[in-house]
Amino acid sequence: YLLPKLGHPLTRWDATDALNQCIGQDLPRLEELLQNDRHLPEARRQLIHLLAHHHSPQAVQLLVAQLHSDDDLLRSAAYQTLMKLRDAGLSIPGQPLRGVLHEELRSAYELHVVRHDLRQIHVLLEEGLERRIRQAEDRILTLLDLLHPDLSHTQIRESLDDRSSRLRATVLELLDNVVER
Repeated sequence: YLLPKLGHPLTRWDATDALNQCIGQDLPRLEELLQNDRHLPEARRQLIHLLAHHHSPQAVQLLVAQLHSDDDLLRSAAYQTLMKLRDAGLSIPGQPLRGVLHEELRSAYELHVVRHDLRQIHVLLEEGLERRIRQAEDRILTLLDLLHPDLSHTQIRESLDDRSSRLRATVLELLDNVVER
C-alpha cells in the first residue's frame, strides 16, 4: 500500500516516514524493495533516503550497490545519504567511489559536448541541458567531498560559478590534481 505513495509528490514524505516505521531496522526487507525494478524510480529514490536512518556498514553496502544506477536522481540521493552516514562516523569505501567519479566525469563531459553541439537550437533544450549539467557537476562535487572531506565542495562550486576565468581555471586545475589522487 505504501510503495505507490512513495512516487506521488503529495504523499511521498509521509509515506517514507510510515514505511520507515514499518520496516524499522529490517535491512534485508529494504534491500529487497530496492532491488525490485518494478517500483517507480521515485519510490526507489525514497527508499534510499530510509537508509540514512540505518547507521550500519550494511546500509553503506546497500548504497554502494546503487552507485551504478541509470537514474541520476537515485545516484544523487545515494551520494547524499552516504555523506550523512559518513558524517555519522561510518567508513565509506573509496575504491567504488573513484570508479563512479570517473563515470560521472565522463557523463558531465558528454553533456558539455552536447550543449556545445546543440547551442542556439532551442531555448528549452538549452535550459534542460544546463540543468542536467548542473546536476552532474553537483554529483561530482559530492563524490569529491566523500573522497576528500578536507575540500569544501561549496567553495569549489562558488569558484566554478564565478565570472573570473582565472579563478575557474585554478579550481579546475585543483580538481584535476585531486581526481588524480
